[in-house]
Amino acid sequence: MFERKIKFLAPSILMDDKKLHPEPTNKFLPEWFKELPLSYSSIGKKNHLHKTIKSCMPFLDAIKTGYVIKASTDIYFNHNFDNPDINNEKDTHIITKTQDYQLVLASKRLNINTGGEGHDPEQLGGNKCPFVHDNKGKRFFKILNPWVVKTPPGYSTLFIQHFNNPDKRFTPIAGIVDTDVFNLPVNFPIIMHQEGEWLIKKYEPVICVFPFKRDDWKHEIKSLSMEEIDKENFTYFTHFHSYYKNLIWKVKKWI
Repeated sequence: MFERKIKFLAPSILMDDKKLHPEPTNKFLPEWFKELPLSYSSIGKKNHLHKTIKSCMPFLDAIKTGYVIKASTDIYFNHNFDNPDINNEKDTHIITKTQDYQLVLASKRLNINTGGEGHDPEQLGGNKCPFVHDNKGKRFFKILNPWVVKTPPGYSTLFIQHFNNPDKRFTPIAGIVDTDVFNLPVNFPIIMHQEGEWLIKKYEPVICVFPFKRDDWKHEIKSLSMEEIDKENFTYFTHFHSYYKNLIWKVKKWI
């Protein structure tokens, strides 16, 4: 039986730091979502309960999908949106913190941030690009990633912000890599939203890793008959409670 397994490979020096190892996204659900009840009552109607988004299987599937890669070191930002010089030290100053001098010396080999790396706005087309506009015209900082992601033959990987769990400080720019044949770490350019001083702490989630099978697709447009619509509506309205979960939804495992 074919086993779908994604591998995360890194230099042996990182193996002992198990907190740094990539993990399934379901271990990083936001607190607001974990505290959300399954239902709520309408204002003035205590006996009239409505389901919350916590009962929505499509939302739940998305927020639990894939794996998380974490920051391999503390990254400190002092970001000034109003400074017109995109490369001025007062604009974006990145300081990484590590207590291991040998680790600093080996940073290039380990592919971790010990200084600023990024992309000029012109690489994305300048002000014509909405990403440049969102990043206030500044240089795009790039989070370096020590992990080589490997998937089985025919499988690629989408690197994207954790689904349904945005970070108000920054947004990674999404990318797809054919990780069945690519043998280097994938780094993550980010759009910075937060001004002033802020920190991405070591072990914080920075990217969602979603492996998928490559396929060629065609699209088709056709009408539904009233008979097809009525049949599906009948099934829905006669199984209103947990219709999608009980009749449509398939269990997905990320371990």
